[in-house]
Amino acid sequence: MASSGKGNRRRRSRKDPSWYDKSVAALSADQEEVMEIPIEKVGLVIGTRGWRLQEIRDQTGIQITIKAGNQAHLRGTAEQLQEAKKIIEEVVNPNVCGLQSRSNRGGFKVLQNLLIPEHLIGHVIGKGRVNFNSIETKTGVGLKVIHNKIHIKGASEKEEKLAIREIKALASVAMKRSQLAWTFTKVAHVDTAQLKESHEFQLSVAQPSNASLGEIYYKLKLLEDPLPEETFSSFTNTGRLTEKILNVLKKIHGEKDEDEVKVDMWCHFGHGYITNVDEDELEETFTLEELKEKIEITGKETWKPFFEDGVKEMEVEAIEEYLPSQATKEDIRHDFSFSTPSCRNVRVKAWLIEDDAAEGGSEAAAPMTFSRNAPVPVKNVLTRVQPDEQGDASNTPCFHICSQFHNRLKVDILIPSKGLDCRLSIRTSCKNYVPKTLQDEEEDKTLESYLMGMKIDKDRLTLPPASKLQDGFDFYYQRRSLRKTYQYEMNGEQFSLTVCKDQATNVDPCDPDASNIKDIPAKTDIHFHCDEWDRVLDEGNWEPEQIVAKLPAFLQFIRQVQRHVSP
Repeated sequence: MASSGKGNRRRRSRKDPSWYDKSVAALSADQEEVMEIPIEKVGLVIGTRGWRLQEIRDQTGIQITIKAGNQAHLRGTAEQLQEAKKIIEEVVNPNVCGLQSRSNRGGFKVLQNLLIPEHLIGHVIGKGRVNFNSIETKTGVGLKVIHNKIHIKGASEKEEKLAIREIKALASVAMKRSQLAWTFTKVAHVDTAQLKESHEFQLSVAQPSNASLGEIYYKLKLLEDPLPEETFSSFTNTGRLTEKILNVLKKIHGEKDEDEVKVDMWCHFGHGYITNVDEDELEETFTLEELKEKIEITGKETWKPFFEDGVKEMEVEAIEEYLPSQATKEDIRHDFSFSTPSCRNVRVKAWLIEDDAAEGGSEAAAPMTFSRNAPVPVKNVLTRVQPDEQGDASNTPCFHICSQFHNRLKVDILIPSKGLDCRLSIRTSCKNYVPKTLQDEEEDKTLESYLMGMKIDKDRLTLPPASKLQDGFDFYYQRRSLRKTYQYEMNGEQFSLTVCKDQATNVDPCDPDASNIKDIPAKTDIHFHCDEWDRVLDEGNWEPEQIVAKLPAFLQFIRQVQRHVSP
């Protein structure tokens, strides 16, 4: 007789746990515990937008929620619970627990000399850790936050310094957004001077030098059609542009009633391009009205303008050939950018001029000296360092420590009838928007002391060795600009044009002393200023309508210069 299936079934030993026992054991492996948090410390444990709770989850694998106002409900293994409670204790009682025991855990070390306000840590991490993930991918480091301190683990010093630079940039942006309430406006305008409604345009493929990978760029091409003679009346069709500028100026004007706002309004040449174009539009022709609708009418624009500043050498030569008799002054400006331990971005500006007191007779380049006075008004000054001497020149370092400007408006002006386009910018600076803290003042004094070691080597300015710069400061950018300014009068209005030949570079964080800017190819830019704008905006006694009233004359001046490039 065959045995039944039951007879072959293995019998469980009484010592073997049943499926029920195993299930109970699995459940019991996860323990739950409630941790009481002082009510005044609950916000610290949660963090802005819950970033610290998420960090605790990521670091320990624990499940954590805050209930009943100040109770942390923890669920996990005994080891996870212990780890999570230790982190919470360090947050609640940092002076008792300290951070040193954790500062090198798993190869991570706390970033020293990095002062980021706690309420901004979440912005630096990013939603869903997006900013940290991006930095880790870009630099190869690992990042974590423990008790409001960023910890880092990298395979090399360069990786870590590059990551710190990225972190400081994020913190700087977050600080600016938290402190300032205004908005930045960017618009486009099609200049219609010399153009008629009958003119037609096509798109032609072009390639800017700093194009984004995978993006296709186009230039506006005016189809053959005689252009009428240019007259001043050609510049009256600026209603939309005037309205946009006026709205921004009115907002700034309202601010200056409460604070000492400095306004800078200027323009520079470049080349405008179009992106976001449909394939079926490449063979089409467009009227002037269709261009304006696609580019500048709010709510209807479909194309996206892209502006690349700077001009070609041949374009500069054509302009300077026309203006040499009106040259008024030449100088060399050096810019050095630093980030401080508190993540402020500070720019230092120093001007060099020819030393008139030096003995002549040599064919070599004339020796240079520090200019005690800036050739143009500096509107974003935090500290001005000027020795107590007479005259315009000094052998002792003279410089301005400046805050960053705040961009308020950028208008990309596309000029299809000419070979160059331009961008008009409005930016502001004000000491009272964000009052200096004691930390800020101490940082500026430290930087000032370091910069007093600057030296002039022929026509170049050199900084002291980076080893003399206090820990926590990062020298990250420098620029040398040879500048020649021309004065111009047209229809009773005074304008200035500055040709800038810039050599600029980002500084290697691991070897800042190795940056040799003289080997950087020069890029040429041309700046335009309306003298009345500069004067009244610097004095602070201006009205928005007074500024925009000069806009047609200013645009005519720009086109007058263009005439000698692409008549």
